[in-house]
Amino acid sequence: MSEYSIQHGEVIVLREELVFDRRKNSINIPRGELMLTTNAIVFSRTNIFRKITDFEVFPLKNIQIFNDEPQVKVGSYSGMKYLEIYMTDGEILKFSIGEGITKGAVLKWVNAIYKVITGHEYTEYDKSAFALPGMQAVANYAGGTLDVFKKSFGFKKQAPEIVVKYCQNCGAQIKGRSGDIGRCNFCGSSQKL
Repeated sequence: MSEYSIQHGEVIVLREELVFDRRKNSINIPRGELMLTTNAIVFSRTNIFRKITDFEVFPLKNIQIFNDEPQVKVGSYSGMKYLEIYMTDGEILKFSIGEGITKGAVLKWVNAIYKVITGHEYTEYDKSAFALPGMQAVANYAGGTLDVFKKSFGFKKQAPEIVVKYCQNCGAQIKGRSGDIGRCNFCGSSQKL
């Protein structure tokens, strides 16, 4: 069987070699490679020698859109995280990425699909999902420890410095925090404070 052929003007955005097709609940879960292009999502099934046996193409235009948001989510079942894609024909695509235990790998795919379809990042895209499990708790404890040291040695949080500048266009006063961009209430121009 031949591989998927990239069309003229089509670009590969993301590719993952170890992917499992979770659409069917069976013992024999198809394994393969998942590829996101500017036109489609392609799942290529592979045999145990990683040779492509066949592939399926899911055009991006067939992904369900609701409130201007593509219906692409992080699914979860028994601790397994997977990519969940709702299609306009009612089919729900489910792919686990790699070992399927980290949300970060799936979020990378959700974000990439959002960016290709909408031009902006997924609103719930959080880079902390790529951190090692438990690192958020370590960071919270370390932050608390640093706060204790700061209090003990008399360090205090500094309040942001409020400055008053004059608009370069009309001369009206602009008030705000130092370093921020202030907008003139009179003429609407912006400048750094």
